[in-house]
Amino acid sequence: MLRLIGAGLFDRDPVIIAAHLGGVLPWLRERIGIHGHTVTSLPGQPDPARPAGQGLDRLYVDTVGYGAAPLEFCYAQLGADRMLFGTDHPYAAPGLPQDLVDRMSCTHAEREQILAGNAQRLLRLEAAAAGRA
Repeated sequence: MLRLIGAGLFDRDPVIIAAHLGGVLPWLRERIGIHGHTVTSLPGQPDPARPAGQGLDRLYVDTVGYGAAPLEFCYAQLGADRMLFGTDHPYAAPGLPQDLVDRMSCTHAEREQILAGNAQRLLRLEAAAAGRA
């Protein structure tokens, strides 16, 4: 991820979705923010327009983590608008991902964002549905 930031990718407003709650990225967010000034641009690339820690503010994650605490931590670090519902189907326990999202300490509107709204926005599904109407 730091190489993508150093390459200036996040300066171009990408949509990057990291699986499994973003791996370790939400847990390293503060560390990357503190040490982000040491991330240099790649050879032949301009310096990134934002500090490395702010690059992570543009990252989306799915909700596949199979634990309430990691899910809540990602919510606290990234916010509901950066989370997308995931199930890890056909693996693991099919009902658990929905149950974990249902038990999150977020508002009903945020839960709807996570379950469908963010994906609809990113995939521009509202515009597609409106065009067919």
